[in-house]
Amino acid sequence: GSAMVWDLRASTAARSFEVSSREVYSCCVGQDDSLLACAASNKVHLFDMAHGKQLRVFKESHTDVVNHVRFHPDGKLLSGAEDNLVVVLDTQKSREDEAMIGVIPNDECVRSFSLVGPDRNTLCCCSTTEDVRIWQLGEDFGTLKAQFTNLRSHPLLMRNEDEGFGLGYVV
Repeated sequence: GSAMVWDLRASTAARSFEVSSREVYSCCVGQDDSLLACAASNKVHLFDMAHGKQLRVFKESHTDVVNHVRFHPDGKLLSGAEDNLVVVLDTQKSREDEAMIGVIPNDECVRSFSLVGPDRNTLCCCSTTEDVRIWQLGEDFGTLKAQFTNLRSHPLLMRNEDEGFGLGYVV
């Protein structure tokens, strides 16, 4: 598989990055547009954007499919997977065991997440069953701040035949 960076002005791929898996599930550009992270299978691939060179592959951080990757504004890389974990990595470290800064056990498969707040130190995780958990990344790293479970059965998401509406699912 591969991830491609497009030049929208030229309507062509500016660069292609090869990964060891048939499918790439998520990509993110970070660190002042110098790095590209790709989630493929249970691995996270890290590339140098300028030279198109693979810098390293994080193979041991997850035991199941990595669904989502995102750079924190401070340069750390977060990855969420079907092993129920969000892993925080220091991309400046060459050895994976040294790169792992922290792990957050999400209780369910991580489908996607967002970084919110003024310092982007609040992590909002959405599971594959559309449960949402809010975690602290800063000073109280890994502290569960709130959780919203069973959202699929929430009255706002259910179709109301009498009123003819329902939101259907969480994005």
